[in-house]
Amino acid sequence: MTKKWTGMLTALAGLLVTGTAFGQAPLLLRMSFNDDAGNPTLANRGLISFTATLQDTAAYSTDLPPGRASGRSIELFGADNDRVYLGNRPELGSLKSFTIAAWIKPKAFNPGETYPRIYNAGDSSVFSLANTGDANTNKAVLYVNSATRLTNHRFAFNEWKFVAVTYDGTIASDNLKFYVGDGTNLVLDSTHSAGTGNSGTAGDSYLGATSGTDRNLNGLIDDLRVYGMYEGAGGVLSSQQIFLVMQQKDCEAEDVSWVPQGNLYVAHGPSTDSRIKRYAVSAGTATFVEDLVTGINYARGLDRALDGNLVVADRDNYRLLKGTSGLAPGSFPVFATNGATGMNKPRGVAVRPGNGQVYAAEWEDSEVSWYDTNGTYVNKFAFGYNAHDVAFAGENEMYVVGAGYAKRYDWNGSAWTNAWSVSLSGGNSMAAEVVNGHLYISLNTNPSRVLRVNRTNGAVLSSWYSGGTNATFIPAAGDARGNLYLSDWTGNSLIMMKMGASGDPESFRRLASGVSANPGWLVADMQFGPQVNNAGGATNVTANSAWLNGTVVATNGQETSAWVYWGLTDGGTNASAWAATNAFGVVGVGPLTHQATGLVADRVYYFR
Repeated sequence: MTKKWTGMLTALAGLLVTGTAFGQAPLLLRMSFNDDAGNPTLANRGLISFTATLQDTAAYSTDLPPGRASGRSIELFGADNDRVYLGNRPELGSLKSFTIAAWIKPKAFNPGETYPRIYNAGDSSVFSLANTGDANTNKAVLYVNSATRLTNHRFAFNEWKFVAVTYDGTIASDNLKFYVGDGTNLVLDSTHSAGTGNSGTAGDSYLGATSGTDRNLNGLIDDLRVYGMYEGAGGVLSSQQIFLVMQQKDCEAEDVSWVPQGNLYVAHGPSTDSRIKRYAVSAGTATFVEDLVTGINYARGLDRALDGNLVVADRDNYRLLKGTSGLAPGSFPVFATNGATGMNKPRGVAVRPGNGQVYAAEWEDSEVSWYDTNGTYVNKFAFGYNAHDVAFAGENEMYVVGAGYAKRYDWNGSAWTNAWSVSLSGGNSMAAEVVNGHLYISLNTNPSRVLRVNRTNGAVLSSWYSGGTNATFIPAAGDARGNLYLSDWTGNSLIMMKMGASGDPESFRRLASGVSANPGWLVADMQFGPQVNNAGGATNVTANSAWLNGTVVATNGQETSAWVYWGLTDGGTNASAWAATNAFGVVGVGPLTHQATGLVADRVYYFR
């Protein structure tokens, strides 16, 4: 006789959550010269969105570094205009700390090419080989902060070698290091002092040459990377990180397992029919699903009220709107408007996390006003500059930004005893967000950047490239795990940054490109922990056995171990209450199945 099985229950997945094996600074540039399928391409795989250009006789090659069986490198023959043109790249300039890494295979020195370039970002950050006719010939050279430093290693012709250099401009001594490897072993070649400073201004940038005709490389380059930070030492990779970079194959598909599933709600503008859109995030990609509301006259600030509904600034109608259907499409009636007190072009919106009052940054009046949970006006205070955004850190600590300034206040606009006001020059279009205790401020500088700011005194702790179009508005939102989600207002893209415990980025993912015009403020509603179900049920049921089937739908960025439990009674989520169990170990997305044996016929079994 066969067994009777209960209706299918949700499978139980045990979790083993580990930290990232190693964090990485923002990867600004990665020229691997082939996409994930190994097809030749000059698209940058780093955070800067652009495609490079091969010039003159520069060509793809199948001559690859050791351990790489597929893909392409770039071969340069030393002709006057042989190079890879990266375009005008201000994003690569003014780096307080950075790491440059590449595989190189020099073949010869052409006459007159004294310092053939590997990487040239303007004339301020130059990585090259020495062709000086003396003891330094064939050494790698970094020129930065008006200092020239060389490796001890001399790079032989017709031999692939991995080379990396790090610079930390936050300290003056022992702040420049060279590493050399062969794919299996990596050694610290030398340590130098190069003074405090940064990489200087970057303009037209190249691989294998400069804009002139006297610095052209005769040889091959593969998988060149640049990591960097504008403030802070986070652009320096550790020796362990550099070792893993050396060993990574450049045809490997991008790891998106850390990107959670969920939804992004984005306020789009600036037309008189701007709207709020929902994008579903799955497998590392954000896909437009639906409009929640249309017909807003320049949708700007966006936040979620304590009752679960969205509040949006209807800027050019001088009012706030609030949804009635949670995170689903529905009506957005007027929540607060420009009554006797006035509300002059509200931009940023923030909900006070404890009592639910709604705050609006008023651009034209240079003020912040706030309203109770029914939209009734409470009070306002003067900011002194065009107010662009407001953010809370807890119930009573508030930050207001705009016109290149940031200030900290109590919840009612009065200054704290240790209040601060700082000038953030170059960024008049600003946004602020507090995530996992870290205060982030984005600036529409050139390049656009994100700052992590000390909440006590306003000091900039670190800053990095936002991933957006230069000099564009970049609002941000966070999730429960501390990740940042950014909107590129001009470039029409959605970007995610994985943040480390320090509050600085470890990785990034461009979730969507080419979305509807002018994505702005956003709200992230993401899911964490694995999602598992066993819609497959029990199959191949016999008198004494059955196959128990389930599926890991998503890991949402967590390392996941899974088990299946079964027995004559339902143990629920208490693992010890089940009669039998099987451990699948660490699993990824996909089906799970296990044959339960030794069953008794004509009995009802449960499994989870």
